[in-house]
Amino acid sequence: MTVVDGRLADVTPKLFIGGAWRDAADGKTFPVRNPATDEVLAHVPAASASEAGDAVRAAEAALPAWRATTAGERSKLLRRFFDLVVEKREWLALIMSLEEGKPVEEALGEIAYGAAFLEWAAEEAKRVSGEVIPHSAGDKRMLVLRQG
Repeated sequence: MTVVDGRLADVTPKLFIGGAWRDAADGKTFPVRNPATDEVLAHVPAASASEAGDAVRAAEAALPAWRATTAGERSKLLRRFFDLVVEKREWLALIMSLEEGKPVEEALGEIAYGAAFLEWAAEEAKRVSGEVIPHSAGDKRMLVLRQG
């Protein structure tokens, strides 16, 4: 994706549902505008309740495979996500700046802040485990199992 004359070029926004890119079922879109110039940056699909339901069903269908991944595999996936955000930070900052009207430097700070959560999650994913914790009744204990 590139920016030409303050607009996003080579952009065909789609909804990502169930591993596939698609338009809204009814074909409706809405414009994303640069608040500084009111120019249209892109038209994005106007997802409906139908697409939201499809996304929920796709997430439910994906859960068994996610549960089957090991802590190490999850950590690697989250780390890759972090690495991609850091690699694309200038591009992401430019998009944020165009869409929100904020300075690029501020957008870079937000991206770094958000990426830090991905990095933390990647590190913690390696250590996923259960815990035995005290119960409010002194003669009982609770076992917490972490699940995907």
